[in-house]
Amino acid sequence: MNKPHPPLMLWVWRVPPLGDTTLTECLPILSASEQALYLTIKSPRRRREYLAGHYLLRVALTHLLPDWAEQHTFELDDENWLSLTGPAASCIDFNLSHSGEWVACAVGYNCRLGVDIESPRKQRSYRELAAEYFSEGECRRLDALSDEECREAFYELWTLKESYLKARKQGISAAELATEFLPITDSAAVDWCSYRFQFSQQGDSEAGDERVFGALTVSALMSEPLEVQQFSLGKPLKPLVPVLLEPLVPRRP
Repeated sequence: MNKPHPPLMLWVWRVPPLGDTTLTECLPILSASEQALYLTIKSPRRRREYLAGHYLLRVALTHLLPDWAEQHTFELDDENWLSLTGPAASCIDFNLSHSGEWVACAVGYNCRLGVDIESPRKQRSYRELAAEYFSEGECRRLDALSDEECREAFYELWTLKESYLKARKQGISAAELATEFLPITDSAAVDWCSYRFQFSQQGDSEAGDERVFGALTVSALMSEPLEVQQFSLGKPLKPLVPVLLEPLVPRRP
């Protein structure tokens, strides 16, 4: 019998413009050091990403572990990285990702994890980027696809790679981006499992439907479905899309 996977949640939020109501509700929940850093951010887009991500993290963690705030606090370290302190802090992992209007938050207990989302709005030279960063096998696979299929496959691979590096707390490098992702052949030998998801939302009149690609990497094999939940201020959570249960295993070069 498969063991149940560790408690974890994956939420996304299509963040509205930062009006007075949003600021009044979200900003006070941040620590003093987070609020101080927020006030130094000049870019409106970066301010929105920062506030939304740090707020969403706390709301998601409260759903996962309702009593976490009684003995734990979030603070910024000397390099302005967010860290959790408290008696069970080492058992709690979290990760944030931003793209376009979207922020994603993954939180888990007794596991390590990373999440990445991409909401592409402009065309890129996908095959050229792949030739620079991806493995030879991945490049051959992209070369055999049509332009639209290549775009989709590129973002599937890119989010898998970023989520894996973030789960391992590694920076992006050419060597690490050459990591390939293969189907599982022996679950007993798996250290990391990577899962894909994507969804579409109605965009503005010019952009049309907005497609978001994502991946979640976890230090445990999931044995039951995990659904991406869409968060909105003042509204119930909305089940959005299931994470694909066909895990892939990262294979480093």
